[in-house]
Amino acid sequence: MQPKAKKIIATFAGVVGFASAIVGLWPYIFPPKPPQEMHLVPIDTPNIEYRKRTESVVDGYIKANEIIIDGISLLLQNNSFLLANKITFLNGAEVRGEEISITSTVISGGKITATSGRNGGAVFLATALANNVEVRADGLPGVDGVKGTNGGNGQAGANGRDGDCRGFGKWKSPHAGAAGQNGSPGTNGTDGQNGGNGGSITIITAYDLVIRPTANGSKGGSGGEGGKGGKGGAGGRGGSGCTGLGGSSSSKPNGADGRDGRDGSNGKNGKSGAPGIVSVKLIDFDDVVKAVERQGHSRESLLLELRKIQPNKI
Repeated sequence: MQPKAKKIIATFAGVVGFASAIVGLWPYIFPPKPPQEMHLVPIDTPNIEYRKRTESVVDGYIKANEIIIDGISLLLQNNSFLLANKITFLNGAEVRGEEISITSTVISGGKITATSGRNGGAVFLATALANNVEVRADGLPGVDGVKGTNGGNGQAGANGRDGDCRGFGKWKSPHAGAAGQNGSPGTNGTDGQNGGNGGSITIITAYDLVIRPTANGSKGGSGGEGGKGGKGGAGGRGGSGCTGLGGSSSSKPNGADGRDGRDGSNGKNGKSGAPGIVSVKLIDFDDVVKAVERQGHSRESLLLELRKIQPNKI
């Protein structure tokens, strides 16, 4: 081989070696951006603040560099969607709704609560880092049944007339005492309300959660206690007999006592609600960034694509 050819080969090998070295060192020279520093929207996008003096209902697709929710319970309508680089909860703030959809690089503090009637609602959350965030889709506990009312007491029977045995047309026979009236029944206690079912929570995140989300079914309410039956009224005193010029008569019996009313039945305990579904997947947050870049202007398409993101293999 000619010296010139050897020199060319040597130079080529050196270039290839140098390029390989650069490729190997590239992650150290230019380390990848941590997930919590990635941007979903341009950083010059205006911030949005929800405070006590502002609207506390969100209806629509909201984009912001940072969303600040301060000291209020912010209601998200079902067609709403929050997309931000950062969402910050302050002073006990929360987001609530039936169907909650949020995508944000970082979410800090606060509470996300989904309820639908008495049941838990649905939450979809895509975030790189959820810092001290409580996520709940619990059913509401059943209300206890109402206690039955007590029955009224029966009235006492009238006393019987005493006999009068005087002569000269004044003779009167004694009468028996009247029966006492029955006590009225107690009313039934009402059934306890069923506990609400747990909802569904789906969270895709780059870091595992410190506060675990819950979607519990709640306990049913206790049945109301039946009311007590009323006491039967006492029978009336029987009239007394007598002896005299007009003749004699025997005493008459007392009236029968009225029967006690029956007790009302206790209401049935409500059933406990069924547990909900909680799914937490660790993903490469870069997949979320790419999904937003592709579908950032369509809420439905973006949600569909975010739900398709698979867990990472690590």
